[in-house]
Amino acid sequence: VRIDERTAAFLALGLAKSAGRPVPVLTTSGTATAHLHAAVLEADASGVPLLALTADRPPELRSTGANQTIEQPGLYGRAVRWAADVGTPEPGREAAQNRYWRSLVAKALLVARGELSGDPGPVHLNLALREPLMPDDVTPG
Repeated sequence: VRIDERTAAFLALGLAKSAGRPVPVLTTSGTATAHLHAAVLEADASGVPLLALTADRPPELRSTGANQTIEQPGLYGRAVRWAADVGTPEPGREAAQNRYWRSLVAKALLVARGELSGDPGPVHLNLALREPLMPDDVTPG
């Protein structure tokens, strides 16, 4: 865990470069996601398989002025090999959603490693959530 997103991104970049395999870096939503951009650009230029996983607000709160909302889908432009705006989890659809998420993660790993194109590099998965991430013993209030 790193408090500074830029530091976390460059740590993940270094780990991915030394291991030669994808390493994730996860941020909260909003401008925190922008702090990964420099490391994503470095991963692009050097062919390092970095996974940028960005928490996001649910689609209904985008472009409304809600706190911690910026246009996160497409944020890293052409610097990523592939990007997906992952759907919001919905109660009662867990089995289908789990299959979908597994397939997204499998593709993200294949693309990041360059197994589909011969060109490894960064991948961005934007993860929209309705409830904030909280420890198990805390209820949102």
